[in-house]
Amino acid sequence: MGYKYWDYYLVLENDLIDTSRYVEFNKTNMNTYSIEFARIILTACAEIDMVFKEVCRQLTNTVCRNISNYREIILTHRPGFNFRERKISYTQEVVKPFEIWSTQHGNNPEWWRSYNSIKHERSGNFDRASLKNALASLAGLQIVLFELYKFTEGGDELLFEYRQIPKLILPEGRGTRMDGTGIYIRYPNDLN
Repeated sequence: MGYKYWDYYLVLENDLIDTSRYVEFNKTNMNTYSIEFARIILTACAEIDMVFKEVCRQLTNTVCRNISNYREIILTHRPGFNFRERKISYTQEVVKPFEIWSTQHGNNPEWWRSYNSIKHERSGNFDRASLKNALASLAGLQIVLFELYKFTEGGDELLFEYRQIPKLILPEGRGTRMDGTGIYIRYPNDLN
């Protein structure tokens, strides 16, 4: 898989991994906040916004302008999208970044609301730039990227060259196989 969006995701993931030198990734520290977490959240969510626009264009050939438009189109065309999950390798916790779309129709995820709060009024909302929101933002970005690559790859299997395998946010799927090229991963929960 040779996509600029994925390589950028990996840079963000590595940046978050680097923060573990200072903040242990465990339940006790999930509300710890920092400038670096703010940067990762802002960047990951800006990427989510851009990739969602492309996914919605692929699904409906229309232009979407905000997360409410994305939610409507995604849930109409990908009804199980909100149940997609990722595992945080350092904590073994499972994150479902879009789960609230199914339980509270019309509401957006806490990490997305935090992103907007940080973006529009950082000084009053800096405590929302937390490790928990940084992890959820990256998990959300990975899920949206997999949706995008369904269109560009044209199948239900993604190839990760060895250098491209995520280390922190792990897709929860079945059907992994390896060969000399890399690791092929089939994600029925992501790609249906």
